Order: sequence, then structure tokens, then C-alpha cells
Amino acid sequence: LFRSIDALTPQKSDKDDLLAIAAALEVGSRHPIATALLDAAYQLHLPAVSDLTHHTAGGVEAVVNDIGGGYKYRLGHVDFALNNTSNSASNDKSSSLTVAENPANKVSLQLQKHKASTAVMLTRCAPSINAVGSESTAEVWEPVALYYFNDSVREGVAEMIAGLQAQNIETVILTGDPSEHAQTVAKELGVNQVHFGLSPSDKVNHIKQLQQQGHVVMMVGDGINDAPVLAAANISTAIAGAADLAQVSSDSVILNGKVSAVYDAKRVADKAQHIIKQNLRWALTYNTVVLLPAAFGYVPPWLAAIGMSVSSLVVVLNALRLKRA
Repeated sequence: LFRSIDALTPQKSDKDDLLAIAAALEVGSRHPIATALLDAAYQLHLPAVSDLTHHTAGGVEAVVNDIGGGYKYRLGHVDFALNNTSNSASNDKSSSLTVAENPANKVSLQLQKHKASTAVMLTRCAPSINAVGSESTAEVWEPVALYYFNDSVREGVAEMIAGLQAQNIETVILTGDPSEHAQTVAKELGVNQVHFGLSPSDKVNHIKQLQQQGHVVMMVGDGINDAPVLAAANISTAIAGAADLAQVSSDSVILNGKVSAVYDAKRVADKAQHIIKQNLRWALTYNTVVLLPAAFGYVPPWLAAIGMSVSSLVVVLNALRLKRA
């Protein structure tokens, strides 16, 4: 859920404009943060964007026209958004600022203040001025705004996790979110194991490590960044409305969007396995008790045929119990 904006530029910025720019960068995305931004900006006029590029595990980058001034913007994780601010041009630019004025310090202070929230940053690519006073080709990404979000746990997730844990199934959270936020969600869901600040490759490595330990791993996800992790798991499922790449990478898709279907599927699978074993035991017993005597003439053929039909009917009726699962 979108919560608030902090403007980071020295100039006075209209927060509606900042919201409109961020929402314009996220048009067409199914990421929860994109959805929250677009919902918050539904009454605003969104500027036109061009040269849109998605960076895996980072964010988006594009040229924003109209209120964006034709500048190139980045929206995403702070490290991604500030990717080029460590160059010398940026350092020269910020060296004359006081501690209070330095944008990097302001970003750190704001993030510390809102550490329990998910934060994404908007930065703008500004012309860099070199030592002789002329424009440089180096890119300097200056902070423009921070956007804060409070996660609402998807309905049914807590119940699903409780049901899986009741069956002694270990649950683990793998997330790219920072520690405080990840720990808050894990505590709310009753999950003891949480790994935070992970890139997609980190998550894949964690999945492989669990598999090497002999675990069968199921992954549930809905984002583009989840796609390689879903593909690496033994069993994977995506949620309806997930990114197309996530759905293609999954073994199954929950069409009604209810995460509780994961627990329901496990319960039905367990019951199906139990019924299959019952039917196999019944068939083995019938073949031993009836067919062998019939083969030696102790049971009339017509009676053996009736017995076979009754046996098949018993198997079918027993299998129909799955409809009540």
C-alpha cells in the first residue's frame, strides 16, 4: 500500500508531479509496488515516457517528457537508482555541500526514519560538469524522491503457512527487502527462517543449497525476479495476475488468486496418495482371493466376472471421495 513521498531535491517539488512521474515509469508492470503507485495516481495526468528499460532486481529506467523535462529517470532499489553517484563527478558535486545538504546523507536519514517500510527511489540523470567547467559525458544520478510503502500480507497467507507448518513442512521467506521490513512480515506470518536483501541469483543459490541437502523445495512467487527461482525449485506455482515470465516459469498457476490453494493442493495430494494406496491394496487382495481360485476352476467364470465388475466399482467409488477433499 502506497504511504508517502519524501522530496529530495533542493528545489520545491510538487508531490503530485513526483507521484505522476513514478507511476508513468510503472505503466504496464504487474509488480505490487507498480500497482500501488498506479492506484495512488489514478486521478493524475501521467507524462509520456520513452526508451523504457527494465533492470532485473533493480528497477526501471526511462526518459520522462512533459513534467519530467525530458530527463532520464530511474525508479527502484536505492542501490540501483544511485548506481552512478559514486563516480568522481558526483563526488566533486557533493563535496561542497554541508552534511545537512548532501543528498546522500538525507537519503540515509530518511531511510533510517522509515526502516520498517519498503522504500523505492526516484533519481534523475543530470549533466555532469567537469573540473574545467564544461559538460562531461559521465552520468550523475541525483536523488529526486523516496516513495514508502506498507506491505499488506496477501489474504490467506498466514493460514496457509500455519497449515503447512502443522504438517511439519518447513517454510522459508526469501526476499530482496531490507532486514527490518522482512523481519516484520516474517513475525506477522509466524515464519522463523527469513533471508533478506537477496538478488534473484542469491535466491536460486539458496534453493540449490536446500536441494543438495536432500530437501524437496516448492516456491511460490509472482514477480519477474521470481522467474529464475521458480524454475529452479522442484515444484513451483505463480499467483493469478503474476508477471507473465513468472507464470511461464512455474509448474502451476493459482487462477483464483487465493494463496490458500497451495495448502489445499497439498491436502488433496496427500488424500489422493492415500486413496491410490487403498485401491492398490484392494486390487491385490481381490486378485489373490478371487482370481486365483477362478483360474483353477473353484469359482465359476460368471461369478468371477461379476466380482471383477464389483471390484472396479469399489475402486471408482473410493476415488470419488476426493471430491469431498
